[in-house]
Formats: sequence, structure tokens, C-alpha cells
Amino acid sequence: MSSITAPLAKRRNRRRKLGDIGFARIECRGGLVVGDGLRIENEPIRSHIVVDSGATLTIGRDLRMAYGCGLYCGAQSTIGNNVVLQAFVSVIDSDFHVAGNLSERPVPRSIHI
Repeated sequence: MSSITAPLAKRRNRRRKLGDIGFARIECRGGLVVGDGLRIENEPIRSHIVVDSGATLTIGRDLRMAYGCGLYCGAQSTIGNNVVLQAFVSVIDSDFHVAGNLSERPVPRSIHI
């Protein structure tokens, strides 16, 4: 496994493909740990991974993300080994606002797959 910090994620994303097709968008303000064999497809719709500040996303070996997928981590979440996310799947640990009050942010909850 390798740990990816915010500056490193930006450099890697600009410098090389993270999947077989196209470039994924990775925004890492927290911690991102990635196992071997990550495959992200980005055509026809680009996939993305966002890790918020203070959060850590740990991805096991051989994660396959089809096109149009999104991962958002605002807590401490884990995706295990040999997981496949089909097209347009979103894994989000927060709903970003409280119903009826757009200025209040709920506490994100950890997700473990």
C-alpha cells in the first residue's frame, strides 16, 4: 500500500494515468492509502475521489471503478480488497447539509466496504 498526501496526489494525477482510460480527478486534503492494482475508468464520464481534511480513505488491493464513479470521504472509511464499483456508483459518507438548513453540516459517518 502507498500513502498519498495532497501535494503528491495532485502531482500524480497530472503526471500519469490512474486507470486504463483517461484521468481520474483526485482531491486529497486528508489521507489516502491505496493498495496495489487500482483501476479507474474515466470514459465517457470521468471518475473522482475526494478526501476531505481530517479524513482518511483506505483502499485495499484491486479496486475497480467503472466510469462515472465517485468516492467522497469526510471521516475514516475503508474499501477492502477485490471490490468492484459499477458505472455511476457513488460512495459518500455525508449528505453535506441538514434538511431545511443548508448552512449546517452533519457529522460524516465512516463507511466500510
